[in-house]
Amino acid sequence: MGSESTVITFKTWKSKKIDEATSIVIDLKSKIRALENTKMRPPYQDENEGSVARKLSQAQFNLALTKELSANDYVMLYLNPFFSANHAAVLRAAKSLNPKDVADIIEAYQNKLSSTKSAELLVPKVSVEPVSEL
Repeated sequence: MGSESTVITFKTWKSKKIDEATSIVIDLKSKIRALENTKMRPPYQDENEGSVARKLSQAQFNLALTKELSANDYVMLYLNPFFSANHAAVLRAAKSLNPKDVADIIEAYQNKLSSTKSAELLVPKVSVEPVSEL
């Protein structure tokens, strides 16, 4: 990835994601209104309106999820590609996080370590004995 200036803070990233999701919802609502206001409705238009309504429902769901994005999501979805390419940019982004965001990231990391450890414990240890030739 690019230079330090290309890394944005968590708050800016989340705000941009919410703005993008909101824009999609607004566009789909406008399409539905336009379809509803069409005086001469061809037979296929009802199906089209239903398709747009389904897209709107999904977009509204996506918007709700976007509003719940965490600092951990920021690290995993946005910052991760910068780790090997631009350590200074990642450091600058980390400095912009508040203590709660840092705690959320550490907790998510700890949960991941715990789940990995649990998965390792669930894998049976099998010892393989050499087969003797008869």
